[in-house]
Amino acid sequence: MRTWQRRTIGLLAICGSTLVIASSPRMLANAQGPVFAITLLALAFYVFGLFCGVSLLEGTPRSVQMNKIFWGLQIPVLKTPYLGYALASGAYWQVYAEFSPFGVATQWYLGTDYLLHLNKPGTRWVVGVNLVAVAILLLFGGAFSRVSSNNSLKPTAADVPRSPNPPGSAAA
Repeated sequence: MRTWQRRTIGLLAICGSTLVIASSPRMLANAQGPVFAITLLALAFYVFGLFCGVSLLEGTPRSVQMNKIFWGLQIPVLKTPYLGYALASGAYWQVYAEFSPFGVATQWYLGTDYLLHLNKPGTRWVVGVNLVAVAILLLFGGAFSRVSSNNSLKPTAADVPRSPNPPGSAAA
């Protein structure tokens, strides 16, 4: 993973999470009962996202694994009368199928959004994915095999490629 990719993903996590954390006092003040509990769950997710973003920028050990969890939780989009689930931090591009009537739609947004609900009659069935989270997870998948032996994004001496002809040796 290139430095600019790591920084961009870290900033998306930090900025997106900060938006929710900053607005949480207002959201919690207006929430009651189950909505309060759901808002606390969302807040916990975004506090974790803030931690993931900072750890990615610093290149700490386990930052890739934590970010895989953070971004992986943002992939599914599900809306039913019984359960609604969608999370996005920093940016999202959702592609989803709507049922009754059937249709395929997309929406994108630069910012943060979350949908968590239980038992909401009248909600149309929607199933989809967040393509930004999928792309980020694919970047981590490619980077995971190149993570250094100490589980950090910082290279160790064992991770630096060696040239076939060290300096001072005669080239054949």
